Amino acid sequence: MNALVALLMGLAYVAPPGPVNVETIRRGSATGFRGAFGLQLGALVGDLFYAALALLGVGALLPPTALRLGLAPLGAIVLVYLGYTALRDGVYGLRAVGACGSVIGGDASASMRRGVLAGIGISLANPFAVAFWLTVSGAVLPHMRGNVTTFLAAFFAGVLAWAVALPVLTWSCRAALHGRGFHCVSVACGAALVAFGVGVGSAVIFPGGTIAHALF
Repeated sequence: MNALVALLMGLAYVAPPGPVNVETIRRGSATGFRGAFGLQLGALVGDLFYAALALLGVGALLPPTALRLGLAPLGAIVLVYLGYTALRDGVYGLRAVGACGSVIGGDASASMRRGVLAGIGISLANPFAVAFWLTVSGAVLPHMRGNVTTFLAAFFAGVLAWAVALPVLTWSCRAALHGRGFHCVSVACGAALVAFGVGVGSAVIFPGGTIAHALF
C-alpha cells in the first residue's frame, strides 16, 4: 500500500502543467523523443538531489520559505531565458519562407545532452521542488521507518514512468505538425515559460500576492 501511494504521489508530482512539461513538449515537437526524454531525465536528477537533501534533514535546518525565495530569482531567470529562446526561434521560423523542421536544431545526441542540462537547471531552480521535498517529503520520510527505500523507489518509478510517457506522446504527435506547426508550438511554449518565470519572480517582489500563492 505504501508503494502504491508513493507511485501515485510521484505521478501527481510530475504530471501537472509546469515549466518542465512545457519545455518537454517544445523539445519533443522540435527534435523528437531524445530531446524531450533528455529534459525529463535532467529534471529527475534535480529531484534526486532535493530528495537527498530531504533525507539528510536539511528541511529541518533551513527555513523552506527562505530557500524558495532564495531560488526564485534564479528560477525566474532560467525560465524567462528559455521562454525568450523559444519565442525567438519560433517567431524567426514563422517569418522564414517555407520554414519547417527543428526549432532547436542539431543531431539527436546533442539535443539529448542539451535537454538533460536544461532539465537539471529547471529542476534545481524550481521553488516548487524545494517546497515539496523539504516540507511534504521532509515530513513524510521520517515516519516511513524501514520503508524509506521502498517509498523512494516507488515514487521515482512513477516519475520515471511519466518521464517516458510524455516524450513518447509528444513524439507520436510530432508527425501531425508540418511546417509552421513546429514554430507555433515553440511560440506557445515560449510564452508559457516566460509566464512561469514572471510568476516565480513575483514571489520575491510580492511574496503575499496571488501569483505567489498559486505557485507555492
